[in-house]
Amino acid sequence: MPQRFCQCRGCPSCNTQAGSHGALFSADSTGTLKCPGCQGIATQQRNARAPRASRGYDARHVQVRARLLAQWRPGDPCALCGQPMLDKTRLDLAHNEDRTGWKGLSHRECNRNTSGKR
Repeated sequence: MPQRFCQCRGCPSCNTQAGSHGALFSADSTGTLKCPGCQGIATQQRNARAPRASRGYDARHVQVRARLLAQWRPGDPCALCGQPMLDKTRLDLAHNEDRTGWKGLSHRECNRNTSGKR
């Protein structure tokens, strides 16, 4: 079985310090770049997220996004930055600030920007 170092950095599961290699483990045990302990932590964190509908991605969101994508044409402006949108596969439907509605289609990078800069 091939052995590899866990790719986690600073993880309590494999007792690594930031910038050092993680634990050595069998790559066949998880099928990922993380040791079994780190993979377990990642799975718990992923499963702890609120359901899609409570985060604003309900059936209505899917319908509105599908309708806007059907009307989209290359070069339409991003609802967030105003720059042309050229790649249909990299578009999101941007929520308004209080998540009660939508601003429109946007670049995925603009919509998922968490720094607050647009």
